[in-house]
Parts: sequence; C-alpha cells; structure tokens
Amino acid sequence: MTRLSQQLWRDSSEIAESCLQHPFVRGLADGTLPAPRYAKFIAQDAFFLDVFARAYAAGVFRAPDHEGRRVWHELQSGVFEELKLHAAASADLGIDLAEVTPLQATRAYTEFLLANAFGGTLGELVAAMAPCMRLYYYLGSSLADEAGPAHAYTPWIETYAGSEFAELVDSIEGLLDRYGEGTDRERDRYEQAMRLEHGFFSESWRE
Repeated sequence: MTRLSQQLWRDSSEIAESCLQHPFVRGLADGTLPAPRYAKFIAQDAFFLDVFARAYAAGVFRAPDHEGRRVWHELQSGVFEELKLHAAASADLGIDLAEVTPLQATRAYTEFLLANAFGGTLGELVAAMAPCMRLYYYLGSSLADEAGPAHAYTPWIETYAGSEFAELVDSIEGLLDRYGEGTDRERDRYEQAMRLEHGFFSESWRE
C-alpha cells in the first residue's frame, strides 16, 4: 500500500521538477550561482529555519503520544544543527543574522508555517512541513548525481544529499504517515508548501 507521504510527494512531482530546473538551483549545481544571490538565500533560509524550529516545538506540544513527541523533538534538534551550518556560512559571507529582514517569499512561508503550527490538525501541520525536507533531499541527491569538479556550493549539495539528512526526511514522513488522514486540507497544505518553496528560490534569484 502506498503511504500518504509517498502519494503527496508523487502528486507534487511537477513542482519538484520545476524547483530542480530553477536557475537558482542550476547555479548551485555547477557552481555558477552569483555569491550575492547565495548570500541572500542563506540569510533568508536562516530566518525561515528559526521559524521551522518553532513549528517543530508546536509538534512536540501537540503530539498525543510519547513516541511522536520524541520524533518531533529529534527533528527540532536537527534544525538547530542546520542553523549552526548557516551561522558558519553567514560568518564567511559577512552576514549578520540578527539583522536579517524577511523578504516577501520568506514572510509568506513563515506565516504559513505558524498558522498551521497553532491552527488546524496535527496532520495538517506535518503536511505543511514535510515538503521542505523531502524537496531538499531530492535536490541534494539529484545534484550529487550530477556532480562534476568540486566548487563553492559542493558542501551545500553534500549536506542535503547526506545520510543524516535522509534520516530526518524519513522521520518527518513517518510523522505524516502517523498523523495524516489524507484529507483535502492536508493535500492542500502539502502542495502550498511546495509552491512556497519554489517562490523562495525565485526570491533568492532576483537581484
């Protein structure tokens, strides 16, 4: 039987492919992405991830079972590890993360996350969060398969193609299968998150 997480990812395959072919992502693939655009992306992603961690905290609070609370907590810990990488990258790029102002796409995405963190069902919350994880693993793995000579963005690719990140993806999709019921609202949240991801890349690509 096909799991809900697999169904929702399959249903969003066109958006995922559009992200993979986005000029921002192609620039990550071959190392040609202009440094200022990457710097903007890192700053905005750090702001986003801080809100993502708050959404995980809501999952810990709302989960009705001990095992679920444990998984939500471990996923939140993974975000804080990811934020450490962003902090190091930001230092190298001369970015002060305390001074980051969210751009329109970032604000839309974070407001979407917070609305689902404290409203709707637990299944809707995880449906709003799982696409980010699955998409980044898909992008990282796809770019790793294309890999040529190492370049400035190779560490980014390796992070999201790595086995540790893959385990986090499996964990959040396990929560989606645990709490999701396949409702129209869950499907809507998943698709909306995928579209917000695409918008995030587009915002970062703009000069």
